[in-house]
Amino acid sequence: MAKRVETRRQMLSAGHPLANPQPGDPGTENMTILGGKRVQYVRAGDLRGMAGNPVEDDKVNALKTEVYNEPVILEYSPESGYGYIGEGNHRLAARGDDELVPLYIYARSHIAEIHLKNTWKRPRQFTRPYELCDENGYCPSQLLPSHLGFQTYPAPVEVDPQSPYRLYNNETKAFEDKVTEESGGGNSTNPPPLL
Repeated sequence: MAKRVETRRQMLSAGHPLANPQPGDPGTENMTILGGKRVQYVRAGDLRGMAGNPVEDDKVNALKTEVYNEPVILEYSPESGYGYIGEGNHRLAARGDDELVPLYIYARSHIAEIHLKNTWKRPRQFTRPYELCDENGYCPSQLLPSHLGFQTYPAPVEVDPQSPYRLYNNETKAFEDKVTEESGGGNSTNPPPLL
């Protein structure tokens, strides 16, 4: 049997202390999954001043009553230590300073120049250059807000991780009951009549 050869990226990520954070690991307090992304909730006021794209008042007003289905995305450069809001400017503007917003950190290499040249994005420095990289210069592409020094809070609505399974089981049971009823109500001790 041939030995499995891992890519350089797989080898680096396997040993990086911040790669693939799991509940209970340092810095993962208040971590939850939203839209398939590992997020933590932070105060909207902690993100003020980084929204680079202009916002439209009508979109902001429409979002004030909506529940977040996608997190605000902060793009972070491990090489420079700078980050800025890459997506979610309207959602962020729709929240008060003390309201909680889900934040996803997307670490992207080789964008240090973008942060420093495009001042309209209003970048903020979170770490020293290469601080979150390992000795090979590798940094995972997905970090948590706590890794950048954000104060995190529990998700505003408690989510039951078993609820999708319970829903599936309840729907399956309802379907089975309906089939049994339509087939004459038979069971193992009293099977329906044969046709």
